[in-house]
Amino acid sequence: MLSAQVNAPKVGFVRYADATVHAVFGLHNDYVVSPQTLGSADAVSFSDSGGMIASKDRIQLFGSDSKVVAEYDSGEIAPLLNIDGDLATAIAWLPSQQALLHWNGAAFVLTPFRGVPLSNVSSVRLTAANTARLLLVESGGAVCAATVSLETGDLLSLNLLGGVAGPAVEQHSFLLFHDQHGLEIQAANGSMQTLPVKAADLRFERMSSDWLHVSSASAGRDWALHFNGTKVEFSELPGAPSVLEAGK
Repeated sequence: MLSAQVNAPKVGFVRYADATVHAVFGLHNDYVVSPQTLGSADAVSFSDSGGMIASKDRIQLFGSDSKVVAEYDSGEIAPLLNIDGDLATAIAWLPSQQALLHWNGAAFVLTPFRGVPLSNVSSVRLTAANTARLLLVESGGAVCAATVSLETGDLLSLNLLGGVAGPAVEQHSFLLFHDQHGLEIQAANGSMQTLPVKAADLRFERMSSDWLHVSSASAGRDWALHFNGTKVEFSELPGAPSVLEAGK
């Protein structure tokens, strides 16, 4: 983590297209990106209680005090990470191993998936102490929600999400995906909000508990989504600054 001397509230952390991770401060439509960096990362996810960083085949779990709580040598080039609450919500999908990795409060626990190999997982989250929910993108772009036991690795349920195109991610009670109209945000009651984002190569990573980083490599742009109860605020982030290594 990073303590930067910026006189604005911290929004969270962002991994830019050059893989550098920066703290972001400010308010809606008025952001400051710290030139200090946590270094380079292959994947990140942050909540208000901590964060996960994957770099050089290793996954690290951080507490809110910036200290490393645990490390796991995953051997993965591109793991899918998520932490959306306290450290007990930390979970990762390891695609080459076809396994789930989660933090049980004392250690990382690896659970191999017992089923047909999953080729395209776009979202993973802990839904209960012993279950995980994954969003799977099928051929043709259809999205299914899979519930997997963290005790056995068994597939407990698999449901098609009608009208949803992959890749899709979940943030609180919202479902996000991209279609021909733009970036769609579907609330739990089924209502939809469409944002004018035309780029189809969107990447989603959690900045903090209530903030989501959305980026497009083809467009060279970064956005922030703030989920405040039933309200969603959307704004563009500044680009990556010239970097300074944290601690220098």
